[in-house]
Amino acid sequence: MQRRLPQTLAKVLAFALLLVMALFFPSPSFADGSQNLLLGGNVVLQPGDVINFKGGGGAFLSTGEYGHTGMYLGSDPATGKKIFLDFTTNKPGSFRGRITGTERFLADNLRHGEFNVYRLDGRYPLNQQKLVESAKTIATNKNFGALIDCANAASRALSAATGVSIVMVTPDGFANDQRFTATSLSVDIKTALNEVRHEVRGVSGRWQGAYYYDDPARVGVSGAFSMDVQQQGSSISGSIVDAEAGSASFSGIFNAASGQIQFTKNYNTSGHNQIVYRGAVDSSGNTAAGRWSIGSYTGSWQMHR
Repeated sequence: MQRRLPQTLAKVLAFALLLVMALFFPSPSFADGSQNLLLGGNVVLQPGDVINFKGGGGAFLSTGEYGHTGMYLGSDPATGKKIFLDFTTNKPGSFRGRITGTERFLADNLRHGEFNVYRLDGRYPLNQQKLVESAKTIATNKNFGALIDCANAASRALSAATGVSIVMVTPDGFANDQRFTATSLSVDIKTALNEVRHEVRGVSGRWQGAYYYDDPARVGVSGAFSMDVQQQGSSISGSIVDAEAGSASFSGIFNAASGQIQFTKNYNTSGHNQIVYRGAVDSSGNTAAGRWSIGSYTGSWQMHR
């Protein structure tokens, strides 16, 4: 009869193993962070990170969990933009391979719903420039690899960048290879895409809008305003010129992932109470609408740029 280790001892040994791996097999380091990409609020991608998309036809063919593989490459030396390798046969335009930006990469793979991220451990230093050069060469091929093309393409690019033989024929190969560690699990693609779209456009700039009253005595009455917004991270502030009540300042929060916006308006002259505005910016980043309140008085508002 087999004897089992006490649960406490097992936990101690597991922690010790993780500590040893962290000390002797660290993840590749990009100290200045300039090559890293933040997605979904808490997912940090490093060059060479494998993006394994869940489900889809590829999962059915390979009888695994994942249906497609892409790879984050870091910044393109030629443009400075963050780029990905996406190699497949069934995306728009029936492309085989291409180098694409963050928004397009996520949008083209939205149907998968979620992805997991796998990272090669630090025993294999990665040359980011070679990674990009190899990925660009691979992306120009009309026919590449065997079985699941995307996994072959990603593994070949990693091999070129590390000098280590890495051969994968299915996306699940990365998940089953002990040289790779899962750094992020079940990342929601729609949430990440919404965040990227709002970050790209932001809300900084001049907006034109109007507010309306719920009060039956003032139905049909509106007040026009212009609004200059400065955004720093999730914080917003700026000035408002109200055609009805004069100038004001405001401050608040914009949630890039959800598009939700909230700010408090303070008029620059006495005799006015604070007015709280709540609403949402649409997916285009150019229209917003919501509700305002001041004590028991309420109404709606909208603005555009």
